[in-house]
Amino acid sequence: MVGIILTRPQGGGIPGTAITGIIIPASPPSAPGSNIVVVDTCACMMNSSIKWIYTILSPARDKVVTGEVLALSKLGAPTHNHYAIIGDIVNLPYKLDVISIGGVSIGLEITNLSGNFPNPVDRINYTINIVRIQVIG
Repeated sequence: MVGIILTRPQGGGIPGTAITGIIIPASPPSAPGSNIVVVDTCACMMNSSIKWIYTILSPARDKVVTGEVLALSKLGAPTHNHYAIIGDIVNLPYKLDVISIGGVSIGLEITNLSGNFPNPVDRINYTINIVRIQVIG
């Protein structure tokens, strides 16, 4: 059976699902863990894939990082590959992971690592924009 995947939605716009304006704070010493945010979740059948294109911004500093994540829902933990990373990575340190949520969904988790900078002025909030390409199963 042949399926059709639209790469340009009818009526214009971008493919997939766009989520914008997610804030990930720098973790102050008084609130450890507040710097970890699951920025998107998607219900997934076994052996299906998802692609996220993400952008991490610091508008106040005029810094940006972008990259792609390809994830595969498998028995147990999902697997993923993080690639095509470009931008101000030294100025916007972060950690990215794909996690299983309740065994029926997977999520894209981003951690703001700017709280590790010794100078408090360098500890900045990030704004995250993502596009999730539809699950192909």
